[in-house]
Amino acid sequence: FLLREAGMYLKNTDNNPQGIYVILHRARANCFLTIIRRVHHCLLTLKPDDPNFSSRVKMSHLTAAFEAANAGQETSPDEVECALVCLIANGQVKGYISRQHQTVVLSKGNPFPNCCTAVPEV
Repeated sequence: FLLREAGMYLKNTDNNPQGIYVILHRARANCFLTIIRRVHHCLLTLKPDDPNFSSRVKMSHLTAAFEAANAGQETSPDEVECALVCLIANGQVKGYISRQHQTVVLSKGNPFPNCCTAVPEV
């Protein structure tokens, strides 16, 4: 619900105050992160003994999860990839995208660092 409503509100730039835009943009990124975490957790429960199985997530699985979270509204694979790239660049997800295999390869140790450890200490 939040993804669809935030997306519609962000597209309508006529009466968006700057603070609301930033809040919705960050909330949308947190929703994407939660979806990725849940898909990873589901894969862990399917084959807990195989670390390679849970560390490799197909883009089609993530796209399906994003569509389900977006109330069935079609989501492009490019949107999913863009959200992943932003989360990886911000340090919220440890891993990389293999475009050749259409797979996200997550770190086996700690693919989702805490917010405190993602920010470098001064």
